[in-house]
Amino acid sequence: MTTINDIAKLANVSRTTVSRVLNNTGNVDPAAIERVKQVIQETGYVPSQYAKSLRTNKTKIIGIIIPRLTTETLNRFLEIFARRIQEFGYQTIMYNTGLDQEKEIEAFSVLFSRRVDGIIHFATNTSDELKKTIQSSKIPVIVVGQNFNIDNQILINEYHASSLLTEEMISRGYNHFGFIGAPETDYSVGIERRNAFIDVLKKHHKVIDYDLIDKANFDFKTGYDAMSRLLEKKKTIDAVVCVTDRIAIGAMQCIHDHGLKIPEDIAIAGMGASAISFYFTPKLTTIDFRNEEQGSLAVDMMMQLIQSENTKGTKTVVLEPSLIIGESI
Repeated sequence: MTTINDIAKLANVSRTTVSRVLNNTGNVDPAAIERVKQVIQETGYVPSQYAKSLRTNKTKIIGIIIPRLTTETLNRFLEIFARRIQEFGYQTIMYNTGLDQEKEIEAFSVLFSRRVDGIIHFATNTSDELKKTIQSSKIPVIVVGQNFNIDNQILINEYHASSLLTEEMISRGYNHFGFIGAPETDYSVGIERRNAFIDVLKKHHKVIDYDLIDKANFDFKTGYDAMSRLLEKKKTIDAVVCVTDRIAIGAMQCIHDHGLKIPEDIAIAGMGASAISFYFTPKLTTIDFRNEEQGSLAVDMMMQLIQSENTKGTKTVVLEPSLIIGESI
């Protein structure tokens, strides 16, 4: 196996010169650079990333903590992030917490032990223990999705997202609302989106029937089950706001199975702008959370933090969602 010493000998330069060429550091004679590059190409030499990480204290790896694998909106973020971070010579590794709050804490320990250079954290709660773990990190941590009132966060205006949907449905003449939310441990989705829904109804002097406020667990089945519970109450419902597209799609199937039409009998809307929302019949009215833009922004923030060798310093960025009108309202 070719070593850095072999490259130096074949290129007729010192080991230090080869190292400078590989790391693009220091002043090296252009002719020497060309000889080193030529020998590297001829020998197929690949530098040891592990050895380099020991010298530089950098692994060129970014850890990503995700809550689950079945989220399309998350995948859109990750696709952009992974592609752009590779342009800076970084790779990514992921830790899936499975929506387990204890594993969110554990994930940091695992990634710290892997000596990652930074962490992207898709938080699902705002516990004091989690906040303390984030703030005590010696490497940059960028939080996505939950507001800890700390540096280095990328957030969506969750309250405005739910407000947009509810306002739009009221403007179309709907009066009897149901709501399918999410567990309140997820503050952004479970509480902020529900609060916005209630506040808009109050603003327009609509009746708020708390018996028609249910919750699901971010998937089709529990969305279906929650809608079924709402229909079993035998109360008048002409519109339903769901906090995610997956919940909404499950609810739509339940409405179909009960022999009802969308939107003629019940209008429905979700949030997330998932691909299935555009291919389900009728097309789902939804909210675009600008996931691709979040992914690109996360790269810019992470590189700024790594290059400045500062774990803090970037401000919280709050992006505004946009409404996509489908055929379901």
